[in-house]
Amino acid sequence: MESYPPAWLSGPVSDKELRPPHDRSIFAIATQNELAVTASADHGLRVWDTNRGSHLRQLYNKNFGHQEWVSCCAFLKDNRILSGSMDGSLCLWDRRVVRCENLNQHQASISKVATDENDIGISASYDKTLIVWDLHRINVLQRMQCSGPVMDFAWHNSLVAAGDRQGQLTLWDINTGNNVLSTVPHNGAIHKVCLSSDGGEMNFIASAGGKDGKVAITDMRTSSPVFNSQVHGGAINFIMPSLSNTLVTGSSDKAVNVLDAFMNFRVRSKMNAPGQILCGELFENLVAVGCSDGNVIVFNTDTEEVTFGFGADNQGGINCIATTPGRRKLITGGDSGVPLLISFV
Repeated sequence: MESYPPAWLSGPVSDKELRPPHDRSIFAIATQNELAVTASADHGLRVWDTNRGSHLRQLYNKNFGHQEWVSCCAFLKDNRILSGSMDGSLCLWDRRVVRCENLNQHQASISKVATDENDIGISASYDKTLIVWDLHRINVLQRMQCSGPVMDFAWHNSLVAAGDRQGQLTLWDINTGNNVLSTVPHNGAIHKVCLSSDGGEMNFIASAGGKDGKVAITDMRTSSPVFNSQVHGGAINFIMPSLSNTLVTGSSDKAVNVLDAFMNFRVRSKMNAPGQILCGELFENLVAVGCSDGNVIVFNTDTEEVTFGFGADNQGGINCIATTPGRRKLITGGDSGVPLLISFV
């Protein structure tokens, strides 16, 4: 793995492997306050103290937990954890003891979960449904049917935009369960979806394709397409809007692209990584990406320069990245099963 000089932020950089490791690959990370949780193909989750870099507990035992790979996870405001698995189950974990309540409303693998500060949760599944949960009373509020297995969704207030394997993008009102918009902007699966609003004229849904390498932009005010073009030569595995009205994408073609809304979403700049880009995180003008060769690379999207690089996994790719509140630490999860905590102090 190639290494780059650590020059992301002013001050020293330190790294620490978080142990004990998972037995298999890590597929998801969530953070809240000083806590992080990692989800793995070993059927379990581990909770970490990111201040001390220490292990707190394992969320799995013979009585509670998933029976297959854990694909996604999210914190609730009271530090409970919601996790989803390829076995089709959701587990709502107690914040103190290794015990969970099973939520078994889905009939196939769970692709994503998200929660908000009001104990509302949303889960997406390969059974073609989105379910809205009241996680305080533990009941279903809405069930929404999509055209194909749901690959990703983005959620803001009462709106959820979901992308499925058939290439359909659907916008839902979760208060009513009504379908607000349906369109098919992609030839094949939609890998990633994001919502962007600046409170003014810039209100759009962006979806990123798997097979076609396309980014499609839909104006939420008019429900009309404003951009649909191939911007990558491979699957797009990362897309996020920035505060400067740009979209940043990362792809298996090893490229990071910046699409500028003021240029009709044409590619303004392009940066190359040493491996296929599997995941990413965007903060201000910096984008951190995890690569198939085990490297974590941080680019400055203004200067198009690499500001930091680190060989974070010695057995395979980086499948997920998360930042802690305050943006001073990165946590990586990869094929080795060993989370890496990188601190910028």
